Amino acid sequence: MIGFGSMKSCIVVFVTLLVCALLAGCGGTSSAKGVSSRGSEAFTQDTVRLASSQMRALTDIQQRTHSAMIADIMKDGVITAQEMNDLQRQQMDCYAAAGYDILYDDDLTATVIPRDANAEGETEDVARKCDTNQGFADVYTIYFEALRNPDARDLTSATIQCLIDKGLVDKTYTKDEYERDSNNRTGPYAPDPETGGVNDQVYTCGRDPLGNLQ
Repeated sequence: MIGFGSMKSCIVVFVTLLVCALLAGCGGTSSAKGVSSRGSEAFTQDTVRLASSQMRALTDIQQRTHSAMIADIMKDGVITAQEMNDLQRQQMDCYAAAGYDILYDDDLTATVIPRDANAEGETEDVARKCDTNQGFADVYTIYFEALRNPDARDLTSATIQCLIDKGLVDKTYTKDEYERDSNNRTGPYAPDPETGGVNDQVYTCGRDPLGNLQ
């Protein structure tokens, strides 16, 4: 998470992205960019085509949010960089209108900061309006998954193969061992005693086992 020092009323409102979906502990090294609702460049630069399972997930989000922007995205089965950035800007503007700044780190985990310290108790309602109801975080999850896994492959097998290829486990390493280690933070997933995170190569295998984000 981002460390803000004297900003005592910072509240993390969503951490649901799939950047670390296959990586227990999620402890790679990631520097905060500090992208905020006060104006900055958006993150997204790539256009992705959705697999059928990803389209179904997007349909579920649209049916929940009734978002016209998401309905437009669904027309061609493609999420363009501009569409993703428009959704992000919509979220940022929503928070700004409610009197909040929002800061994103490298994986778009967001920290919301009320400009008025007395508004902290209202943050949950604002987050529901600007995040859950608009669907940016959920759509970004699908976007990210399509970017790193365009063919909707089995990423568990790909992660295990990545760990083997990097010499982090031997070639007999099984799915059961992977599930045990990733759930219990053992084996290659044992946390570094100083940082509490995992080996950077382990983090990379969890985040990008197919090498599509390089």
